[in-house]
Amino acid sequence: MYVYADILLIVNTVMNGVILLLTAWAAGLGYKAWRLLAAAALGALYALGGLLPAAALLYVPAAKLAAAVLLVWLAFGLKTWRAMLLATATFYLVSLVLGGAVLGWLLLAADPRGPAWPTPAWHHLAAGAALALLLTGLVWRRLLAGLTRRRLLLPLVLDYAGRRVSLTALLDTGNHLYTPGSHRPVVLVERSRLEPLLGSRVNDYLRQTPPADWPAALDRCPDQEWLARVQIIPCRSVGGGGLLLGFRPDNLAVITATGSITAADAVVGVHEGTLCAAGTYGALLHPAVLRTIDNKEEAGICA
Repeated sequence: MYVYADILLIVNTVMNGVILLLTAWAAGLGYKAWRLLAAAALGALYALGGLLPAAALLYVPAAKLAAAVLLVWLAFGLKTWRAMLLATATFYLVSLVLGGAVLGWLLLAADPRGPAWPTPAWHHLAAGAALALLLTGLVWRRLLAGLTRRRLLLPLVLDYAGRRVSLTALLDTGNHLYTPGSHRPVVLVERSRLEPLLGSRVNDYLRQTPPADWPAALDRCPDQEWLARVQIIPCRSVGGGGLLLGFRPDNLAVITATGSITAADAVVGVHEGTLCAAGTYGALLHPAVLRTIDNKEEAGICA
């Protein structure tokens, strides 16, 4: 059997580059082309060394794991062990997906009248890589996005006038909405989720008045106690500017892993419509509220 080292190096460099590119895409990692190319070439040299009997110790499972960590570090220059762990796990997952995709394509393309196991050709590798790219893009990134979103979902409890409502809020890191003057963070909540919290007179007013007229038609609302807590908040959206109706609840609390933490200075903004089509959450949590919680937890630990 003849082994052409130059062809083996080229093929392995290309395939390693594809795996590293898919790893970067799946894990959302930034990279520099020269680092990724250097890592792919080093991986090809490592594969070539497997043909030498004297280098057998370099291909035991522990050595292969160390080589994968080295390649990931060289390609992406990660500095924390958590980032390295995630990137290495993604690297292995992509490798398995790519290998399975190539194997699946070989079986799909095999001629039942020919050999049971066809010899891989360039077009087989290319088709398998394209299939792995599709699987990684559609499945893995969506899975990561779902896991990230679940980490950003937090239970929210609102109290007002002796009534309470509990719902799920999404931490909206792009929310920079504050009340004018007092500079209170605004937590956006769907109006329908607030109905058990607000009195019948307020609910009637909100239902019978067009949302665009809420700030200007407050004189139609007979609930003076609630009106004393109302704030008009200038806001901007994709379609332009506008005014948002908000009010100060008696209590706003976020449930964390360490317990319930109150954010007394937050204001509830009333949103007419649906924030999540799937109904997973009904409020957008201002990041300043979570920073307040983090500061209180750190102060409690220090005390």
